[in-house]
Amino acid sequence: MCADPNLDQLLDPGVSGQSITCPLRQKATMEGGQSRTVAQSYLAWSIFNTLCCCLPLGIAAIVYSSRVQSANAAGETVAAEEASRTAKILNIIALVCGIIVLIIVIALRASAAGQQ
Repeated sequence: MCADPNLDQLLDPGVSGQSITCPLRQKATMEGGQSRTVAQSYLAWSIFNTLCCCLPLGIAAIVYSSRVQSANAAGETVAAEEASRTAKILNIIALVCGIIVLIIVIALRASAAGQQ
């Protein structure tokens, strides 16, 4: 399913046999020539957030990112998409927390420098 319900209707090959792929998903071709969707894992973003933004949320995001990769490898599309969605949400929250902490640190240092 795409984020846009109109694109979901276009994904059905219908009578003409043409198919349009969703721009938000990747396709993987299996050995038999069949294709299936592959959920995005956000692993690089999770590692960045672990190192630079918020350690606990980054670790949780890495765990969910690895679940995405495992589910993709096993062909479990629904589980992969759920884990991908959770990893994305954790990454967004971790990034926002990191930005807020950075702003607070800069404000505290600027106010401390202004008092001296």
